[in-house]
Amino acid sequence: MKILNQDLWTSKADLIVVTCNGIVTKHGKLVMGRGAAMEAANRYPELPTDAGRLIKDLSSGLADYVSDMGNNTFLYGFLPVIAGAGSIGLFQVKFHFRDAAKFSLIGFSLVRMNEWLRKFPKDAKIAMNFPGIGFGGLQQEDVEPILEDLDDRVTLYIK
Repeated sequence: MKILNQDLWTSKADLIVVTCNGIVTKHGKLVMGRGAAMEAANRYPELPTDAGRLIKDLSSGLADYVSDMGNNTFLYGFLPVIAGAGSIGLFQVKFHFRDAAKFSLIGFSLVRMNEWLRKFPKDAKIAMNFPGIGFGGLQQEDVEPILEDLDDRVTLYIK
């Protein structure tokens, strides 16, 4: 597992992945109000709307992939989103933005991301903020065992 103590946005990766929650507002925007998610939303202002639309569209036809959890909360795990000029991956660690990150959800999201990355170029570089720590409230040493199967192309960043 590659871990760098650097700002995620210094990466020259082909895909930037940020941790997120599953709340889509009544206006159709994914809540991206803290941490790396907020930084991504600030860099790509259309991202919350594009992500919210995609999550809601998927929920109508793919119940096993995205299921309505009530109160505009969705389960998606991992989701690639093209937002303007940026390719961003969303890695779900929480259902609600007020929740602590959940180990089981990190594991689910990891499986979904690895499935998607099998179709991604083998020489691609992926950068992701370390999931579940920071505003997720988990300890890095507790999350690391869950990430043992992380694709080798992914570098984790801790700010």
